Amino acid sequence: MESSVATPPPAPQAPPPSGKPPTGAVEGSATWSLIDRLGLAFCWFLGLLFCAIAAAIVIYLLLQGIKFLKFSMLVTPAASGFTEGESGGFSDAFIGTLMLGAMAITLALPTGVAIAVWLVEYGRPRRSPG
Repeated sequence: MESSVATPPPAPQAPPPSGKPPTGAVEGSATWSLIDRLGLAFCWFLGLLFCAIAAAIVIYLLLQGIKFLKFSMLVTPAASGFTEGESGGFSDAFIGTLMLGAMAITLALPTGVAIAVWLVEYGRPRRSPG
């Protein structure tokens, strides 16, 4: 199927005023100064460090909490008690989360498909007059 909208040829780019040939849209970090490279490395180090700390916290909490998790907690409604053995589960919250997720998908799926169809069919760039 052939498109009825023609795209104009790209306009030629003027050379940069410094006389250097264009290097592309984004320069690599190889042309950066040493202090900029060190700053980039430091940012990457901190980002990976914070990711490792967050992963360690999640894994620690998972390992500490898994011993209290039982299947009966998923099907038992919440109840309060004086000891851990008397307290109930979280089936009400679990069912509520599933219902909320189903409602969100019911609204988001048709809306997303409709927007995608509109963009493909009608959201094309228009020809500029002239």
